[in-house]
Amino acid sequence: MLQRPRGHVVSNVGNPSGWFDYESQIDAPNVNLDQAALLAEVERQGRTLLTVNQWIVAAQDSRVLTGKYLDETRSWVRVNSGIDPGRILAVHIDGPNMAVDLTDEDAVDGSMIMAYDLSPHDAVEGCGGRTSSVPPERQNLVEEPAERVARWTMTPYFATLDLDKEWQRQVDKYLELGFHTAMHFTEEQYVRTLPKFERQPKEYRGRFDMPMLVDPRLFWRNQCVLGGVRIPHFDYCTEPIPADERFRVPARPYAAWFGAWDQRFPERIAPPDARAQLAEDEIGGNSWEMAAVEILWPEYDLRGQYWDIIGYVVHDAKIKNIPDTDYERTLSCYHYRRSAEIYPNLHQWAFEVFRPLVRGSKIVTSPNS
Repeated sequence: MLQRPRGHVVSNVGNPSGWFDYESQIDAPNVNLDQAALLAEVERQGRTLLTVNQWIVAAQDSRVLTGKYLDETRSWVRVNSGIDPGRILAVHIDGPNMAVDLTDEDAVDGSMIMAYDLSPHDAVEGCGGRTSSVPPERQNLVEEPAERVARWTMTPYFATLDLDKEWQRQVDKYLELGFHTAMHFTEEQYVRTLPKFERQPKEYRGRFDMPMLVDPRLFWRNQCVLGGVRIPHFDYCTEPIPADERFRVPARPYAAWFGAWDQRFPERIAPPDARAQLAEDEIGGNSWEMAAVEILWPEYDLRGQYWDIIGYVVHDAKIKNIPDTDYERTLSCYHYRRSAEIYPNLHQWAFEVFRPLVRGSKIVTSPNS
């Protein structure tokens, strides 16, 4: 059973303390196994799978002794820790150079990466597991509170928000990033094209409390570049399109009321299920809103509260070595290699660290835009 310690996103299946040993080869052992096969192999060996805490210690120990982190060269490992019940995490740590055959991205030396979306049924080339010879009966297990604790929330902050000051903050952020320059405006010209926030509709209170300015005139990918949000190459899917015509992005800049991370869907939910549950006055997030929430509300990303963009979908999404991925996918915003990143998750599941981005259908546009 996963136990979630207070204030932590990741929980250990067991929480051992004290001395342990580990397999010290840099590339992972026990590779190319799905979760059940790995756990069975570990049991057959009479060993125990390392938790993420132990793996971090072992990886740093390896760096001191050999100059290399564990698994920096080419591998990932499943650890005895997870976010969602019944599914453990796979992790990797960057060395100074990008791992062989992993991605074409730039390495961030010492950055630990979690494959939170790996399925228990995925047997991925180069993904294994590290173990210890210390049996459970010799481990000093630390008890942790098993009750679920409340996640950090922005909702009380929104209740006291000054709309005029918030509008100015968001406008200033767009100006700071050079949105006006990218669209060949002066600062004054650009500001005149933006709508003001209007009073929150009564029916939105407690459901959509987060005001946000969205500017669809600048392509969403260009906005991400200006805002420092990484977008890896979509090597297995096409440009996102509206899942429903009513979700299509408006043509002009608009002000709208969005749900805070834990408002509209307080519990985890799969993107297709969330889309199916939207009311007539609710709109699933689009690619431009995705860029806006990452730029304007980075607090969520930094605290491990991520977004599914359920209003737009991508097609042709088969992935090498990952079965059962031939379906419509949604883009997701998350934190990866020390910065925000946007990419479709491997599986269209309900992940504990994700919630759908949703807004009310009422928007305000400016006649000057």
